Amino acid sequence: MTQVAIVADDLTGAFDAAAPFAAHGMATAVATTPAALDLVGTDIEVVSLSTASRHLGAAEATAAVRVASTAVAKLSPRLWFKKIDSTLRGNVAAELVAELAASGRQELVVASAIPAQGRTVVGGKVHVNGVPLEQTEFVHDAVSAASSQPLAAQLAAADPSLVCQVVNSEPPAGGRGAWIADAADDADLADIAEWAMRRADTALLAGAAGLGNAIAGALAPAAVSMPLPGPVAGPILTVLGSRAAVGRRQAKFLLARGDCEDWLAPAGRFDPESLGAGTGDALLHVPSGENDPPAEDVAAALGASVAAVMERRRFGTLLLTGGDTAAAVLAALGTPLVTLIGEVAPGVPLSRLCYRGCTLWLVTKAGGFGSEDLFARLPDLLGAKGVPI
Repeated sequence: MTQVAIVADDLTGAFDAAAPFAAHGMATAVATTPAALDLVGTDIEVVSLSTASRHLGAAEATAAVRVASTAVAKLSPRLWFKKIDSTLRGNVAAELVAELAASGRQELVVASAIPAQGRTVVGGKVHVNGVPLEQTEFVHDAVSAASSQPLAAQLAAADPSLVCQVVNSEPPAGGRGAWIADAADDADLADIAEWAMRRADTALLAGAAGLGNAIAGALAPAAVSMPLPGPVAGPILTVLGSRAAVGRRQAKFLLARGDCEDWLAPAGRFDPESLGAGTGDALLHVPSGENDPPAEDVAAALGASVAAVMERRRFGTLLLTGGDTAAAVLAALGTPLVTLIGEVAPGVPLSRLCYRGCTLWLVTKAGGFGSEDLFARLPDLLGAKGVPI
């Protein structure tokens, strides 16, 4: 029986929001398309689906959420969860309104805070490391900028009939409304999860990985060790399609290790015929270019390049950075549904899939997330979780 259904606007978000549930021992799967939900077994308790809609226009994003929600409704989940970006990038208000209607719920409970990453909500406004969102770089994101308006104002504009209110405790029951919950720390999120889950029959819950972690803790209080049987997980192919500065620094740190091959894929294209006879780790990344094709075309080309590389050389683990990159690679590998195991580090989900009859471990990461040495430390992180390298 499906306990929790998550709808996210990008694939890394779908993984991030679902990972805590897997870490708490709940059988969890991530789907890249609504059609992939038909492959979900009856033993799966948590399903997370990406609509790949963050960079779409509001009308297209709304349509994508409606399609996804129709597919989710067939699973009759106990709890509906809309994953949103903690800095409110994308079509947050439009997608929340669309899923609220599709879910049949009357209330909307939103808690976008991730205190562990410095994202808090005070007076209904997002703060990043104490700085109001409208004063941060996120409102200048080149691909999907965050709105400078508080979420309550965005929701009111998207649906004038929706009564929006900022709360710091459980609001009265009954009626139709949107509750924007303040949260300064994980204790606040735990309180929000507790009262929000009491309203699961009438409320759509929405938030980032912080609320997902709090809900997982409430559903399954005891975290469990991840079951990681399987073949050797090395070597590792790291695929960097994101242009985020953090990812570039992580790639540089990895190459400085001295034992990783460096493969450039201009506009996402890499000639697999150029591969040598190496058997170790490799980094496949897209160099910056002034006249690159649209981002979706680069991602699709990169996915095809990865599939071609995998035909010629064996890798036990894929590290994919960026939601568009992850979606394109999984599409090229013909893998629309994967089993999520947990996290190798906070915010770095670990999944398992079957590729060409063998286990292939999958690590996903948002483009702008993680320490500079994350790529380089992955073998140690996998080993600490019991995945042999």
